[in-house]
This record gives sequence, structure tokens and C-alpha cells, in this order.
Amino acid sequence: MFTILIGLHIVVGLLLIGLILLQQGAGATAGVSFGGGSSQTVFGARGSGSFLTRATTVLAIIFLANSLVLGRINSGRVNQTSIVDQLSDLPVQEAPAMPDLPSDLPAPDVPGTDVPALPGETSPQ
Repeated sequence: MFTILIGLHIVVGLLLIGLILLQQGAGATAGVSFGGGSSQTVFGARGSGSFLTRATTVLAIIFLANSLVLGRINSGRVNQTSIVDQLSDLPVQEAPAMPDLPSDLPAPDVPGTDVPALPGETSPQ
């Protein structure tokens, strides 16, 4: 039942978005005075305003009622534990240890640096 209501909620929400995007804005009637009034007669002489407005109202009522029903059904499923408490129950994994580097590696030969010579070696000139 819960899955059906969620599916209905998604479908009604998408239809509601589509109907709202199809409607004209408040400033769209300004083009009528410049000769653009007869191009939108698909829904009749009164235009699409009344049909789209009624369909949007019906879908909005269905969406609101479905939201309330889903909220009522889901109110008994609320988990009272904190997210922080749930995270603290997880096992902690230690990071792998870095391998030890040998300490007898020679110093890098970088040009332009004065590195003192080790005992028994000649210093580069």
C-alpha cells in the first residue's frame, strides 16, 4: 500500500509540474495588444486557462491529500535514535600502517644546494 501511494505521489507531482509549466504567465496577455491573440485557440475561444487551472487544482488537492495520508502512515515508522548514535555503533576500521623506510638511503642530489660531505667522502666542487 505504501509503495502504491509513493508511486501515485510521484506521478501526480510530475503531472502537476507539467501542468504548471504549460500555463501562461501573468505578463503573457500583453502580447494580445500587438496582434498575437488568435494563435492560441487549441482549447477553444476562452483559451486554455480554465481547463489548465481546474486540472491543476484537482491535481494539487490529490497531491495534498496523498501527502497527508503518507505522513499519517509513516508517523509510526519514525526511528527515535540519533544519526550520531547510529554512526557510533559502526565498527571502526584501522588504517593500514605505513611501511618503514630504510634509514640508510643517500641524500638526494639536488643541484644548487650545499650539502656537507659525509666523513670519508670528498665534497663536490
